[in-house]
Amino acid sequence: MKEISCMVLALLAVLVLTGCGDSKPSSAAAESGSATVVNQESADPAPLSASADSVERSAKSKILIIYFSRVGISEPFDKVDAVSSASLPNGNTIIIANDIKEMTGGDMFQLITDKVYPANYDATTDLAQKEQQAKERPTLKSQPKNLGDYDIIFLGYPNWWGTIPMALFTFLENNDLSGKTIIPFCTHEGSGLGDSQRDIAKLCPKSKIVDGLAVRGGNATSAKPDVEKWIRKIGLHQ
Repeated sequence: MKEISCMVLALLAVLVLTGCGDSKPSSAAAESGSATVVNQESADPAPLSASADSVERSAKSKILIIYFSRVGISEPFDKVDAVSSASLPNGNTIIIANDIKEMTGGDMFQLITDKVYPANYDATTDLAQKEQQAKERPTLKSQPKNLGDYDIIFLGYPNWWGTIPMALFTFLENNDLSGKTIIPFCTHEGSGLGDSQRDIAKLCPKSKIVDGLAVRGGNATSAKPDVEKWIRKIGLHQ
């Protein structure tokens, strides 16, 4: 009788321990809960892409630096806009794109629109606001044809009215970047990345979005140390 009682007590102990184990969340569940780009101020419940602060670069990884800049598709510049520094002949976004190319060894590609943008900075931002309000999708006459060859994509742009230019909506809606790593970088005049990283994540739900870099336009020519620090942080310095 004593032996039976011991066996019953032992069985009850096993059942109790098993119940405690089931009540503890798995490590996979805990990790998946933090692997998203989250905007604390947004109530939008749409699922976003996986986010990361670094990239595992293999020997076979190919990098493409895609950027949009009105420089090269605008009316001729009469003079440099000293206030916004947005009329630099090389373009602020292009300057950062070139820094990234130098540090990563990636290829570069500029997105070109059919639309010609004004040389005047304020006129350009006014036009950009009208594009955004109309949800316009500017036609692209230049897009990379070998996009499938690349697994890591830097995506550069000026922050216009809090997010990516509408031309980038055109590009991201018409190209499947599933499985690719997307790394945003932008130039701005005070708004940082704004909502651009969140909007990229919405447009590319099956891509991994790496935390991006925002450079104030007036600092573009002297931002190389900051760009290099960021490139090393995300693990892509060659």
